[in-house]
Order: sequence, then structure tokens, then C-alpha cells
Amino acid sequence: MGKNIPGPDAALDNNAVAPDYARRLAGPMGVDAFNRQIREQRYTQLANQFSDTERTWLCSTHALAKLLMPQCSALDSIDIYSQAYLVRLTDMLHKSDRLAVDLVQEQLIRGATIRFRNLEKQIPSSQIFAAAVGSVFHGQTTINAYLTPGGQNGFPPHFDNTDVFVIQIIGSKHWTLFEHYSHRMALPLGDVAWDPEKYQPDDSGTSLVMTPGDVLYIPRGGMHTAGCTEDFSLHLTVSLESEPMLDRLQLLMREWANHNLTARQRVPEDRQQTKDQLVHLAADFFNWLQLQGNHDNSVQPEPISQQQMVDKFNGILTSLAQTVPKPKG
Repeated sequence: MGKNIPGPDAALDNNAVAPDYARRLAGPMGVDAFNRQIREQRYTQLANQFSDTERTWLCSTHALAKLLMPQCSALDSIDIYSQAYLVRLTDMLHKSDRLAVDLVQEQLIRGATIRFRNLEKQIPSSQIFAAAVGSVFHGQTTINAYLTPGGQNGFPPHFDNTDVFVIQIIGSKHWTLFEHYSHRMALPLGDVAWDPEKYQPDDSGTSLVMTPGDVLYIPRGGMHTAGCTEDFSLHLTVSLESEPMLDRLQLLMREWANHNLTARQRVPEDRQQTKDQLVHLAADFFNWLQLQGNHDNSVQPEPISQQQMVDKFNGILTSLAQTVPKPKG
């Protein structure tokens, strides 16, 4: 565990504290080793990473209570999950003349989970912490908080399209992690829609318990579910959206296409002509990419020929040619 620090109301250099807290999400192995050995590969639990005062800085019920004040803009970012339904708090408020804090209290008594979204936009310390996590792990970061009464389950088995760090703030929670589920795809892209009928656990999963100060890393696409033990629970999910290689490749291809007329032309109606042009374009893009990476070198790489590209990507191109739609007529 790291050193204790003053609570959120004391004078401290938040910008100095936050990077240390962000690095602690990787555990004692350090960020570089975490990126090589754990990230995007497997779940991992790190015990007792944050002290009481450190967790209070990260999030507290006092800070969340302020978000329930009348006319607070954060009310639009609060959800109620109860009996398999997710409802916005503001929708409930529109049908009632009650205070938000009273509705939340009532729902908690009934066993609902309360979700506070995008704390980085509402709480100064969360904003600083999110920025630090994004800087340390090179990604866009959002932070949600979840309040769940003792003995109650949260969301059913699901996966996220981002990497997630779970930080247990108060109480304890029982988690089940599923390595195997139907139609599983490792590292799904951001546009993969969640479908509870399509994605179902294939086994009973692996169980663990999160206690205050623990951190759980879940790679994107990792199916999971959680429920409270006898204790009331507050935990954070720190979502990390990293740039996939596909996005970088698309940016490079668009830059290359600005210098290649054929790449900007329409797809031919003839299937064989389409395949031939794809082979030629792939070779041209590969050569351009090599030149971009070696523009400072005195010796330029040997350009790849069209026939070499055919040999290299024959299987891919054959499959692609079969999927080219036939012209309508």
C-alpha cells in the first residue's frame, strides 16, 4: 500500500498525487511490465492498493451526495438499475415532486444499484485522476461509481468495449469472471453492440472478492458480473479507451489515398478487375508505408512487387473477392 495522504478537504498537490495513484493501478510490477504481461491479455486482481484516506480522495459518499443536489447538472448522469431495468434518475424525477436524494435512498432500500456516470466531469479530484490515468496508460478515460446495497446483485454478465480498472472504495463485492462465452471475440472494437441473447457464459466462471483498496483489471471483452456480500458497496470503474491499431492504419491509408488516384476511384463492376486493383493498391500502400518509416535512412528498402503481394495476401484476397457484391442488373 502507498503512503497515507490527507483527505480531500486538506491542502495537497492533487496534480502530484494523481500520477502516483494512476501508476498504482498497474501494481508493483510497474506500468511497462503491466502493459507487456497483463494488458489486453487477462484479468488480474491487486490487493490493498489504496489506503482509507487515498480512497476518500478518489471518491466518497460525501462527494456523491453533492451530485444529488436540486438543479445539479450531474443528475442527468445518474441511473437506477433495479429488477433488470435501467432507468435514468431524471426520468423518475419528472414523474415526482420528490428530491433526488429521497428517491435514491428509497431505491437503495429496495435493492437497486445506483450508477453515477462520468465523475471526471463532475468532481475535481476525479477529473485530475482521469487525466493522470489517461496520461500514464495512453488512452481516453472515464470514471463511473456504483452504489449497491448489501446482498444485492448488480448488472448481469456482460462485457465492456474498453479496458476497465475496478477500485473497491467501501465494503466488499463478489465478482465472477468468465473466460469463455458464446461468440467471444478478444478485444472487441468500440462499435460491437452488446447482445445478451448472443453472448452467454459457457461455464460458471472464476470467483473472487474485492475488499476496500483492491484493484481489478478487466481487459475489454472480458465478461463479468458482480454482487454485494453482506456489506454495502461503493466501487469505481475507470474505463480506458485505447487507440486500436486499426484506427492508426485507417488514418495512414487516408493519408496515402490523398496521393493515389486509383484509391479514390469507385470500385469496378468486374470482380476480377476489383481483385487485381486491390492487389496493386495493397502493394503501393505497403511500399508507401515503408518509405514513411525509413525516410530518414540513407538506404531505402526494396519495394515489394505485385507478385510478392499476391503471394503474401493470397488467402485474404481470395476471401475478399468472394465477398465483393455482384453488380445489380
